Amino acid sequence: MIWLIGNHGMLGTELSELLAREGMETVGTDRDVSILDPASLASFASGKKIDWIVNCAAYTAVDKAEDEAELAERLNAQGPENVGRLAASIGARVLHISTDYVFGGAGSRPYLEDDKLAPNSVYGRTKAEGEARLFAACPESAIIRTAWLYGKHGANFVYTMLRLMKEKEKIGVVADQKGSPTWAFDLSQAIVAILVSKAPHYGIYHFTNEGETNWHEFALEIQRLGLEYGLLTKPCEVAALTTAQYPSKAHRPAYSVLSKEKIKKTFGVEVPEWRNSLRKYFEDTFAFSDDIKILSGLATYDLDTADAMLSAHRYLYVAYTCEQAIEKNFKALLCLNGKPAHHHNLRRLAEESGMPLSQDELFFLDSLSSYYIKGRYQTDVRVLTEGMQRPQAETFLERSKALCEKLRKHPIFSIL
Repeated sequence: MIWLIGNHGMLGTELSELLAREGMETVGTDRDVSILDPASLASFASGKKIDWIVNCAAYTAVDKAEDEAELAERLNAQGPENVGRLAASIGARVLHISTDYVFGGAGSRPYLEDDKLAPNSVYGRTKAEGEARLFAACPESAIIRTAWLYGKHGANFVYTMLRLMKEKEKIGVVADQKGSPTWAFDLSQAIVAILVSKAPHYGIYHFTNEGETNWHEFALEIQRLGLEYGLLTKPCEVAALTTAQYPSKAHRPAYSVLSKEKIKKTFGVEVPEWRNSLRKYFEDTFAFSDDIKILSGLATYDLDTADAMLSAHRYLYVAYTCEQAIEKNFKALLCLNGKPAHHHNLRRLAEESGMPLSQDELFFLDSLSSYYIKGRYQTDVRVLTEGMQRPQAETFLERSKALCEKLRKHPIFSIL
């Protein structure tokens, strides 16, 4: 069994979907089981035959880490150590994700796994410390350093560029920092290659897509594909900036290209060129963009209708239209994953979409689904109508708006 920690993040979500497609037995946790709480980790692992623990949890707000060094140290150094100690105690192995920021960035050729570390930021320092503490706690560990990660699940450079290019006439992007973009799907495939290897090889490995570029060139390629796929209607001027012209709180490596020779030779991993992967990412992520836009628009219309039904004292129909608004937003997210749904059960839609919700939110979804299904297919509408009063309808509408806003925080909605 594989335990995936951080299964709701950008990489964790991509990896959990791939593991499911590969038919690999997996359990996942996110903030419900903290890597800072050894007792919570042990409690979750109890009774499970776990072979690998894949740790995708980390503090990744690079600039914010400069002001929150203690929290970054706990999550990026103490957390992996806690995971390693648990793994050693139950006979499991660990695969942990690290970063190019452990290097200083003064190099001129791709960094090898055993090159000297010289982190220049709190983020890089805490990630380097996490590597050392993990190996000390659990020598049977594999670490993958990666860089410039993007994917369909969660905020990243590609989504940000598309949003800014859609909103602005001109933007500026740094052109003197060199590295290699990494599609989360490609990284997930490399992780699976390590997990299924018949003869595990522990240690540090590098994985990014092949080739090197800079952020400015990366942005121009994003714009070219955005125009080609109809996500952008007109070009935006993209000015090349120096690091000095775009100051940030944390130091960024000027050069952080990583050598992939070790992971290719050890596990037979294929490493696609970054431009090819970016195109496949566009094909995969925006294949259902028209459907997502339609569902999103209809969901907004449903909430407006719910407001009108409340004003007209048609309280049962407030519940109906709230259910429809939430349902359409969930189905829009499922279109993003290429998994269209054809049912009205909101709890099932929440589970299928991978959206992390509280038990209270799930109970609310159950209530809305119950009203919708009973009213449409089973129960005398008159009975339900008489049982629904204005305070309950107001609560349904308020909570539905909040939940729809939460669902629409996915960056896909800001660029379509």
